[in-house]
Amino acid sequence: MRQSPSGAFERSAGAARLGDDFEGLAPLAKFDLLLRSRPFSNGYSGGMRLRRASGLIVVSLLSCTAWSQDGGRDKEYRAEMLGEVERQAREATTAIGEVLGAMSEAVARGDDAAYLEHIWTGDEVFATEQRAWAKDLTRHVPEAFELIASDIQETPVACGAMDGHAVRLANATLTARWRMAGGSDRKVSYLTKFVERDGRWLYAGRAWETLETDGIRVHYADGLEDTARRVLEDLPEIIEHVHEGFELPIDPQRVQEVKLYRSMRELQFAIYPSYVESLSGWNEPGESIKMLTSPRAGGRQIRALLAHEYGHVASFLLGDRIVEAPWWVLEGIAELAAEGYGMSWRATDRRMRQIARDGGIVEWERMADFHGVEPAVMRMAYLQGHHIMGYVSERFGRSARNAWLRAFARGKPLDDATREVFGMGFDALDRDWRASLTGDRNDSGEPPSGEPIPSADG
Repeated sequence: MRQSPSGAFERSAGAARLGDDFEGLAPLAKFDLLLRSRPFSNGYSGGMRLRRASGLIVVSLLSCTAWSQDGGRDKEYRAEMLGEVERQAREATTAIGEVLGAMSEAVARGDDAAYLEHIWTGDEVFATEQRAWAKDLTRHVPEAFELIASDIQETPVACGAMDGHAVRLANATLTARWRMAGGSDRKVSYLTKFVERDGRWLYAGRAWETLETDGIRVHYADGLEDTARRVLEDLPEIIEHVHEGFELPIDPQRVQEVKLYRSMRELQFAIYPSYVESLSGWNEPGESIKMLTSPRAGGRQIRALLAHEYGHVASFLLGDRIVEAPWWVLEGIAELAAEGYGMSWRATDRRMRQIARDGGIVEWERMADFHGVEPAVMRMAYLQGHHIMGYVSERFGRSARNAWLRAFARGKPLDDATREVFGMGFDALDRDWRASLTGDRNDSGEPPSGEPIPSADG
């Protein structure tokens, strides 16, 4: 675990730097300027009609031009240097405004490729998240959308090196305003980062505070440092537990990123603009674990959510094509991974038995596609998926269950994967599972034990 001289976890301020790959920051001159940015907008108030809006950015510039340290330069030279600083600040302010304007217009057109042209790819996790964000534009185009630099505050512009390239860095408070078809106006603001590389300014995402240790990096919003420390403390044990349960080796070189949000609206926007359902966590292949939390969140709540989301991480490690599995399979895996941290198996079993008695079991097909599932039955994907995973674990054993999951990860459809591993079609497995809920005898001739079904660790 890397520590500061005081013994605390290594901590970095996102507003002051972009990450561990930034080095060589050598502020040699500073000049504070209040500049009005170039007007930009893509027509938020008028649908696709263009209108003009202006944002204000306060820039504190750290010049990329050497500044004399010996104090021996004359006033003329110093004035020349300050002029250069001012020029760079104005250039950055104008360019960032143009970037946000171009991004806004690309979103309004539903042009995912044009949007991605303005995204910094030096952070692969962020770049993956932005590709998923942009892909949603091919499904849902906002009726109105704009990005504006506003909420005046000092935002550092600095110079340094990344991956052998000379870059300049800037921060600005970003406000996004948008409206989906049939929806209401939405808005979110946060401190964000920009990188100038090879003469182009690129959007680099939220400016986070960061804590990290070996194999884990936690980015967090203001006020969540204690929660971030708890994540650093709890996640290693969760990783070990989940990998053992799913018979997965642990890659010592892999770094798991976690991002902690205080605002559900910001978390939803980080996924993509059309996301409106309530949620507390999110993970997709190659992305960070995203969690909604607060400074008052309890340890059990944090561990349960973290374990569920890491269950998704583990499922993606089984194989790339696991994403083709029915959505209830993916949520069942995650809920199984979280057993022992959140809702117990006994509680899940009691609820499912009551639901079965009430005739509330949902057909699997209704929960197969995340993008098409009805909000009224979304929660059942978690409950039913968890319960049938537990049933399979008890009946066939941990290794057979994991073989079933690996068949999904190779791209096998539901019925084919079930026949390959269990020697029966999914319809037959479903009938047996339903019978176990009502207390009828299963195909082995033994009544269900009523005891806890083995979780991810068997």
